[in-house]
Amino acid sequence: MSALVLKKFYLNKEANNGEESLHVVGRQGGVVAFLLSLMKIDPTTEIKCNDERVEVTQSSFFGRQTINIPLVAMTGVIGGFQKPKSLFFAILAVLIGGISLSVEAGMGAAIASFVIAAILTVIYMLKQEMALNVQNGGDTLWGLSFKRSVIENVTIDIDKVNEAVSLINKNVLACSKN
Repeated sequence: MSALVLKKFYLNKEANNGEESLHVVGRQGGVVAFLLSLMKIDPTTEIKCNDERVEVTQSSFFGRQTINIPLVAMTGVIGGFQKPKSLFFAILAVLIGGISLSVEAGMGAAIASFVIAAILTVIYMLKQEMALNVQNGGDTLWGLSFKRSVIENVTIDIDKVNEAVSLINKNVLACSKN
């Protein structure tokens, strides 16, 4: 499954009595998917969490599936990120190639390689994918992989993902004490 782009990432550390403490919504990337989202017909994946349960909803053009996981049944909360290795190695190759070319071809080759490497570095930073998943026993993970949305301008970093993981864990621990 490819990473979704974020439409919404909401955290409320002060939530109680059934209020949502977390609400994350992701959609397919691209301009066409964005236009469909404006018409409210886009396939999305949502994670909602309150002090009793986590709800994961996956919808498509052909249907909708929702799983409600009581917090007392949670066996894992997983959050993390990854960056594309191939792009990292391409940046290194362009830099090393540019430096070696500059010996023979002059400074123009070095400058061109640094410009290309800078563009690739920006792409590398934008291609960072993060994930937020929950587990209720077994090997099945429920959640989503996502990246920053350029169109909706929903920014996200690993600190927010870690904050969401901590919030769900806090709710799970509080629920297990009751």
